[in-house]
Amino acid sequence: PPFSNAKNVMDRLMELDKPFIMIMPFSKINTSYVRKHFVDGEKKLQIIIPRKRIQFVKIVDGKPVQSKSQCNFDCLYYCYKMDLPHDIVWLE
Repeated sequence: PPFSNAKNVMDRLMELDKPFIMIMPFSKINTSYVRKHFVDGEKKLQIIIPRKRIQFVKIVDGKPVQSKSQCNFDCLYYCYKMDLPHDIVWLE
């Protein structure tokens, strides 16, 4: 989902109680909506940390647009009900 709509998407996914993986900026981990779902609750957040910064491709009219700039923030995979072997998984 677009990062600007992450709160609504996460709230809905949690309401449905379905397993999910969302790619979101690292900074989202300290937002009130992530904290409300996972801090002091029964629901368990797991994190996958990519090996390096994820580079996104912008799509306009169904075609990729070349960009000279690179992504300037780090993202994590926020996981729920994925039964990963550890709560934090570092990708090699």
